[in-house]
Amino acid sequence: MIKIYIRTTSERKLDESISRELGSDYELLIDYEHNSTKAFIESLKKVKGEDAIFLEDDVILCRNFKNRIFDVILHNQNNLINFFTFPTLYKFKIATPNQFCYNQCTYYPKDIIDLMLDYIDKHIDIYKETSPEKVCKRIFTELNILSITYRPCLVQHIDKGSLMNHNRPFSRRSPYFIDYLEELGIFYEEANINDNKEKLIALMKEKFKEIDNE
Repeated sequence: MIKIYIRTTSERKLDESISRELGSDYELLIDYEHNSTKAFIESLKKVKGEDAIFLEDDVILCRNFKNRIFDVILHNQNNLINFFTFPTLYKFKIATPNQFCYNQCTYYPKDIIDLMLDYIDKHIDIYKETSPEKVCKRIFTELNILSITYRPCLVQHIDKGSLMNHNRPFSRRSPYFIDYLEELGIFYEEANINDNKEKLIALMKEKFKEIDNE
C-alpha cells in the first residue's frame, strides 16, 4: 500500500485541494526545528519499508489527484517519480541523478528509500547539506539513481515563500498544471505552442490573483 505524507512545519494552512482530494488519507511529517535537512532524513526513517508519496505543504493538488498519481505509479512502481520539477520546462522524462530538483510531490519506492538510508548511515556528514534536494541529489548522483519526471504537473506550487527553507528569487509555478490544460481544452502535446503557452500562463496568473493578494 502506498501512503501519502505531507512534510510541513505546521505553520501553513493547507490548500483546500488537500482535503478535497485526500480527505484524511494522509499523515503529517512535522519539522518542529525548522531544520529541513534533518526533518527530511527523519521522514525517510519513519517510512522505511513503505512505498511513499511525499508532498510539501505549499501545493495545490489537481482534480482526481489520487487516481491520477496511483495510475502513473502503477506503471512505474519501482522508479523514483518526481511530479513537479523545473516548473517552466516543457517536456522531459528521465532526469539524470544530478538534475534532481524540487520535492513538492515525489514518489519514493521502499527499495530506493532503503538505499538512501543505507547511504546516510555511512555518510553522517550528509546532515550538513542545506536542503532535502541537495541530500537527494548527492545520494542519487553517487548511487546513479535516475528519476522519472512526469508531465503534465499533478500539483501546482503555491510559491508564497518557503517556511521549510530559504526564500528563492524566482517563480516556482508551472503553466503545465494539468487542471489548466483541461480547463482550456489543450492537450499537453500542444502546450508548448506559443499561443497555447500564453493562454496557460494567463490562466495561471488569473488563478493566483486571490492567493497573491492574501
